Amino acid sequence: MNRVATCPRCKTAYELDEDDIGHLMECECGAALFACHTRSLDVFEIWCSDCGSAHQVPGAEAGRMIEVDCGQTVCVPSVMLRLPVGNRELAARANALWQQQRKSDPEAEACDRQSAASALPIRPSTSSADGDSYRLRGDRLRGDRLRGVRVRGDSSIEGEKGYAEARSYVSPTSAVHSTLRSGNKLNNSPDSGDNGGKATGLASDFGGKAKKTGASRRNPGSTLAGVAVAALFIAAVVIFLLRESPSQKRANRSKVARKSPTPNGIHPKSNAQLKLEMVIAGDGMDLVSEDLVVSRLPAAKVPSVPLVDNVRADGTRGSYQLPPPTIYALPAQKQPRERITVQRSKSAFFTLQSAMDAAFEQYGRVQKLKEQVDTSNSQADVDAYQKAIGRTIGVIEQVHQLAVAKAAVKETATTRYLLAYLYFKAGMLPEAAVMGEAVVRWGELDDPSTKEAGMIALAATQELTDLHWGDAEDLGELRQMEAIAKILQRRWPAQSQNDLIWMNIGYLYEAFNQPQNAVRVYENILQSSEHYGNAGLASGMAEWSVLRQRQAVTNKIIDAEARKRVKQRLVKALRLVEKNDSRLAISHVEARLALAQMDLIAGNPEKAEQWLTLDPHALLSSIRVREEDKDESKLIVVEALARELYEVLFHACNEQGDTKGATQAMDELAVLLGNAGEELATRKLSILKAAFENLKRTDEMQQAAFDAAREISSGIMSDASMVPTATIIWLGESWAQVGEQAGSAGKAGQDRLAKDAARMAADLFDFAIKRNDFPQESLQAAQLRRVELLRRSGEVMRSLKQIEDMLADEPNVFTLQIAAAQCLQQVAVEYGRSSDLLAAIDGPSGFSPIWGWGKLVTTLHTSMYSDSGTPRNAEQLALAQYNLFWCRYQVASQITDTGEQTRQLGKVEQALTRRIATMDDRSEWYPRYKDLFDQMSSDK
Repeated sequence: MNRVATCPRCKTAYELDEDDIGHLMECECGAALFACHTRSLDVFEIWCSDCGSAHQVPGAEAGRMIEVDCGQTVCVPSVMLRLPVGNRELAARANALWQQQRKSDPEAEACDRQSAASALPIRPSTSSADGDSYRLRGDRLRGDRLRGVRVRGDSSIEGEKGYAEARSYVSPTSAVHSTLRSGNKLNNSPDSGDNGGKATGLASDFGGKAKKTGASRRNPGSTLAGVAVAALFIAAVVIFLLRESPSQKRANRSKVARKSPTPNGIHPKSNAQLKLEMVIAGDGMDLVSEDLVVSRLPAAKVPSVPLVDNVRADGTRGSYQLPPPTIYALPAQKQPRERITVQRSKSAFFTLQSAMDAAFEQYGRVQKLKEQVDTSNSQADVDAYQKAIGRTIGVIEQVHQLAVAKAAVKETATTRYLLAYLYFKAGMLPEAAVMGEAVVRWGELDDPSTKEAGMIALAATQELTDLHWGDAEDLGELRQMEAIAKILQRRWPAQSQNDLIWMNIGYLYEAFNQPQNAVRVYENILQSSEHYGNAGLASGMAEWSVLRQRQAVTNKIIDAEARKRVKQRLVKALRLVEKNDSRLAISHVEARLALAQMDLIAGNPEKAEQWLTLDPHALLSSIRVREEDKDESKLIVVEALARELYEVLFHACNEQGDTKGATQAMDELAVLLGNAGEELATRKLSILKAAFENLKRTDEMQQAAFDAAREISSGIMSDASMVPTATIIWLGESWAQVGEQAGSAGKAGQDRLAKDAARMAADLFDFAIKRNDFPQESLQAAQLRRVELLRRSGEVMRSLKQIEDMLADEPNVFTLQIAAAQCLQQVAVEYGRSSDLLAAIDGPSGFSPIWGWGKLVTTLHTSMYSDSGTPRNAEQLALAQYNLFWCRYQVASQITDTGEQTRQLGKVEQALTRRIATMDDRSEWYPRYKDLFDQMSSDK
């Protein structure tokens, strides 16, 4: 560790000890310098002796070897000397207050005169057991002289060895303080070093310069000279102390406090003991109050997410809202074919057989012309072909009438078949459908043309459907197809082609948004059919569409029994098709999505997630949206279907409390679609909001849930430039509330989570405050919130620094003074020294704007009973008095002298008894005071 620091004026290098940190020293060039650590600084300067220039280095690199701009490799020092910076206006006010305190304390003034007359560094006189000598209140005693060693120059001299470090306080109202100070005995340690007539060591801000070897103090001339030097030095020290900023002085005091030995007579309790007994009342107080006119934090609009424990009317749970079914656009209407004109001429047939011969002759000509058209593709041939069809239809119609008249069943069936075929070729679709149905209904079963006529009728009616012949809302053509299919099913039940006909009719019903009819059609496919699985999927999906449409129209939840029926059908069919065909198909994807939706709205999010993620077809890893994706083995689906799949997965994870899984689902969807637009960013915020709500509602937070929320929050802030300031404030306040919820549990693990949440919240507020667009009317509210969060996170010294900066301009803000006293009280607990509670009682030593609980109680009491007193002042007074009693009780209980301890505890108990006697037993503070009194009584 490099502890060499350089004077910023003369560039003289000194090696500092840890005891030097936090104090003013004087260099041989006359500069008053402040010794401090560098790791707390963002950037500072170091002097390179090789190139003779200064270089900027980051404080985080302290103790590490780095290469500076000139090319030299240096070890970044962990300490530095810097010129103190202060506020002159504050210094003037502090100096006036200090002078006033000196005049009001004759004993301290006498002590100060004695110190000045001695022309020696200020040292406390050795106290007797009664303790009849005290330091001036507000003047910190720093007995330990710094041992600065110059590392470059003519000589290397170690400074004067110091006194035992101690801290002194004087309170005119408490005899406890005098008892504590009476035990502080400091011994002088003369310096045996000789600097050869030149003082090169550094001098402490309270200890004077390093002593030179000189004449005896009994020499009158030397004594007078020493008096003059000491007077000038004391004046210089006071000036530099007053120029030092309150925040820096607070930091310095805290660093020294970590090393200061405990005053005699006190045996501080351990950290664990103090923490068990330490309860800072009023932690939940709102710092934004009427004694500081500030605005509240700005509100941020965050996407709202339904609570995951929302209970629906049918008893199902979840946040997922089932979307209505897709309403298909009607199939595009096709243009009809041009109808061929029928040439009807009366022909004389003597017998039915001659008529049949004529019909077959005409039909034969048509077939020859068709072959010729197929070969030549000539328009003349086409025209001849169409005219031949027209003439042939005219002839066969006459033959059909003759066959019907003669009741010739076979000839009637034959002419009807020929007419069905020719009507279809001529574009006469209704006629073809009628004739074909007649043949398939009454024709000979073993005649191939009978079944073929049925197929002609089906083709004609389907073409009529494509033409929207008739009313699109009244699908008579499909009903006609359904009638023909039933005839085929009845007369040729073993034909597998029948199943395909039913499937086709079902698809057509769905295309015309009539899934209820499609369900009826699919049921005609028998379980023994090879198409039974696909029919089951189609039937289940059609009925699921019916149920969803009914819910969308009536706003009534789908009946559980209906949902169960559809689910059983889909599961059975899906298992069958996946067993027979391992390839993934769109129908499989849609069926699994429907099953996931059913389980999700039934309150089974785990099962819903499994339908989408587990084998045999892990859907989400087996689909793609873009054709340019490299993995061609994945099934291409439309974007809408992909979004719906991930929407279900998102809600399934969300309802399980799997915040990480929900976030991962959104990330995967972004990758799948090839973009991560505003929609996905909004969804991430909604995920985080739901996670916050879950954390705030639980009695005991789980580490996994906390970490998942933190990961999302960090992901959002990873590109902070794109995050609005209001959203950052919302994030900070949300983490603050999560920390408060965790802290209310009072458990060890929860306490750690509470600190982590408070630390993140404080950092977010700090980030937001530094934004240029941060609303100035909310600045003080945000600063106050950050002060509270820093203290809760254990960053007490950072909290104190900000409080002191704010109190430097507004010292009479009660809420800030309360927060500062709470921080000081917490310092005593964190560092395990109950003696430091004296600072919480009377405020820190030196020129600090912090009052402490004692002055707070006095000032609040006066304010409460003044004309401007408010109920808020009464609440603050109760809080301050409680903590003052607690601190006094802790300090008194540490006195080693049994008699004095009993006397001081008795005083505290007596004062507490009087306070309780004057309280309203209905006050919320009454039980707290009573518990403290009971604790004191039980400890006797």
